[in-house]
Amino acid sequence: MGMEPLSKPQKGVRQYGVDVAAVGPDLADQGIRKLFLFVIKPGDIGRNDWDGNPQAVRPSLCEVLEVYLRTHVRQEHKALPKEIVLCCGGDLKQDVQMSWAQFTRKRSKRGKVHFEFWGANKLAMLIGEHLLDEFLFPETARKRMRKTLALLGDPDYDLRDFHDLVEEILFGTERPPENCGDAVKVKEEFKAVRLFNLSLSIVFHWAKDADNLKPAYLAAERALLRTRSHSKALGEFARIHETYRKVATAYFGKVQPYCYVRDGFFGYGGDEIEYPTFEVIGILSVLGMDQVYSYLTTRKDGELENVRSIADALVNLIRNNPPARSPRYDGHAIDIGL
Repeated sequence: MGMEPLSKPQKGVRQYGVDVAAVGPDLADQGIRKLFLFVIKPGDIGRNDWDGNPQAVRPSLCEVLEVYLRTHVRQEHKALPKEIVLCCGGDLKQDVQMSWAQFTRKRSKRGKVHFEFWGANKLAMLIGEHLLDEFLFPETARKRMRKTLALLGDPDYDLRDFHDLVEEILFGTERPPENCGDAVKVKEEFKAVRLFNLSLSIVFHWAKDADNLKPAYLAAERALLRTRSHSKALGEFARIHETYRKVATAYFGKVQPYCYVRDGFFGYGGDEIEYPTFEVIGILSVLGMDQVYSYLTTRKDGELENVRSIADALVNLIRNNPPARSPRYDGHAIDIGL
């Protein structure tokens, strides 16, 4: 992105809130040269992550403002605008969005100090734009990723390149030899599943841009199926499951209004036989069962409301689309069963 790193994360060294410092153009602000100060946190940021301990987000941001900016900025960078970026691999949860907005509004100074949030979607976009040509992926996987992204907008694309990418990352030639130690195998397994989750996030971002979420949903389903066997990386599997839920929720949000319209899905298939009603029934049913499982484990009222919303949409989909009452293929039995 044209940035020159000034510092990198280090263990055991106090950095006064700043994990990475860099100088370079702000591509989102007419290329203005700025001092970027990255505050990096893992996963989603919720209420406990915001202000629950000394390593939380708010204390880190306060240290950046009160200590780092006053004592650690080089002389040649003092006149530059400061961009403080809160960066994480997840999302800013709803229960802290207001706190973040109030904190940044009060402490921003026009032309001097500005705050940004880079979450999973932003990182996926930046990686797709700036890192895909580098060495994040093995060369063959890199080619398949480019082809996948290039063809996502085609409604007839069968994701074959992404499927090959999955096999390459998880089970391909880059895997460690059988005679290596268990510690190496576990480390490589974690690395593979993390890379796969990153690939899925990139596909999701590009699918949203192409306004075609179905390929992203099918890719997320395959991600769950293929990574479930990696028993030593169950923590990373949970992250892929979270990505799946984000994709599925976005897909549901897109199709939900059509469930309440008479013949709402008519015209989305080549003819009456290809009418996609049963496919949507199957997808929404799986999402509904996932929400049921989540409710049974968390007992959160919000999860139960999600179940009811999906169930209500399914009922109306079947009522408003007559082909739902006329299954024609053996495969429709699967969707009906779900």
